[in-house]
Amino acid sequence: MSEAPKFKEINAYPSLPSLQDVQVRISELEGLDLAKADFEFIKDRLRLLVHGFSVQAFIFEKGRIFYRGRLLESPPKSIAEVGMRSAELNEGYGRLHRPKTTVLYTNLAVGSVSREIKAEPGKTIALSCFRAKRPFHAIGAGLDDEAIRGKGWSRNGMDWSRLKQGELARTLNIEVNRFLAKQFVKDVPGDQDFQYMISAAWAESILGANAVDAVVYPSVANSAISDNVGFKASSVDDLLELVRVDFIRLDDLPQGANTITFLNKSTSIVADGTLLFSSPTPFDVIKPWSGTVDLLSFQLEGTRWTMTTRAGELLAIERES
Repeated sequence: MSEAPKFKEINAYPSLPSLQDVQVRISELEGLDLAKADFEFIKDRLRLLVHGFSVQAFIFEKGRIFYRGRLLESPPKSIAEVGMRSAELNEGYGRLHRPKTTVLYTNLAVGSVSREIKAEPGKTIALSCFRAKRPFHAIGAGLDDEAIRGKGWSRNGMDWSRLKQGELARTLNIEVNRFLAKQFVKDVPGDQDFQYMISAAWAESILGANAVDAVVYPSVANSAISDNVGFKASSVDDLLELVRVDFIRLDDLPQGANTITFLNKSTSIVADGTLLFSSPTPFDVIKPWSGTVDLLSFQLEGTRWTMTTRAGELLAIERES
């Protein structure tokens, strides 16, 4: 009988830099005057912090809904106003992009959309609902306990102690991810978009590797109650389909919630991209609700809006057209 073949165990993990090298590089990046910094220089200096580290990954299933809002005074006439092509080349830096590039920014919760686009009560919004056409992976950023606690948010980050690569790997992951997390959760004044340069350079490196199609990070505008998902432009048509657009008015922004009025809803999307609208459809009340609005969850299930408690109990559902 022939002897069974023997296989040499190969360490699949890339070799890691020293802790001192990582700490020196992070200190160097944190000390940069971003108002005068060069984007390509930052991207080059980040190379040490991109390869060989573990990051949190999300798996989004087929059918998952992603929401996006645009401030408009009247209902959009075509998907060109609300879809990927509406995410025009950006003049400045953003959390995931450099100037003159495009990223489709979405959110996992309807309630965060109005805050992300800085809508004020009384303003009207085109609310787009995109559905995942297939499962896909996204890389997480900004999910570190210390960075989150530093913002006063009540949310857990990633527990890197679960890694099995050894103490050095765990320590390095904590250092690198904490540094990146602080870049992703910091508040950036509207006239200082250069403050996004480090997170944008990291995102460009990650998305440019073609291993993932999107980045997930906490919604700073909504105190990390939900997450934003940014898609690279080349992946949008493959991953997402626009299933409906609602034209809504933001009525109020109470703490941790928002109240809206439906004005119009899209009834169909014509082959040439034209959007056809009709009056909103009433909701059928399944169970009366006497609690506060911040304890409600509002989401699209299939093609109909539903209202549930935070615990998932169905309260109302949009009537079928």
